[in-house]
Amino acid sequence: MASRGEEILLLAASGLTDKQIAEQLCISTRTVEGHWRRLRESSGTNNRAGLVARHYENSKIQLAEANHALKSQIETLESERKQLQQLVNQNSAILQTEINQLYQEVNRLKLNAKPTDELNSIVIKGNVLAFRILAESPYPCLYMSDSVRLFGYRPTDFTTNQVPITQLFHPADFATAWSEALAQIESGTHRLERKYRILTKRGEERTILDRCIYEEATPGQPATLSVFAFDITHTNFLDALADHPNLK
Repeated sequence: MASRGEEILLLAASGLTDKQIAEQLCISTRTVEGHWRRLRESSGTNNRAGLVARHYENSKIQLAEANHALKSQIETLESERKQLQQLVNQNSAILQTEINQLYQEVNRLKLNAKPTDELNSIVIKGNVLAFRILAESPYPCLYMSDSVRLFGYRPTDFTTNQVPITQLFHPADFATAWSEALAQIESGTHRLERKYRILTKRGEERTILDRCIYEEATPGQPATLSVFAFDITHTNFLDALADHPNLK
């Protein structure tokens, strides 16, 4: 059915006469009559009432089909949302297991006479970055795990002071992350937890969940922070996607 014919059918269904339809569409009455004739010929219906009724029924069918398609899309999106939520939960559980394992290993090594050397024996898996720094400016790096290569750096970039540890942090996050650490230390907590962004050498942002252990200064030994940073960028993305209002 032609677009103009559909317009005429809709206007006729609303109660307009041919003259009123012609005025609204800026065409002649004769043109409107021509469209009626072609509509009758193409549909096999001999009167206008039948044409309008047929158009109404066709519209109902099209609307029902559109509603069915929309319902199917909503069901698909809901299924995808549930799958994403399951993946988020699995990633969170895996992350917590890694954190607990690292804490157990650190606690086992904590009384060793050479804690910095012993940190090298901790098994760093997947997305875990480990480093140890002095807890005072300019925060020289005493140890950096090989996993820093995932971010485009070499461990020696930091341990030889070629790159300051502050460069690893997102410029907008370092001050906040450090102030949060100080607040937790002043409250008497030696196990710290922070969340911030770091930058790869190429300038890409990664979201980090930071769990670290503060070791107080002793005679001849300054205070240090042993840091275990978990890359949770992918988990954050899934959280945001699962929380999207269109997927709820």
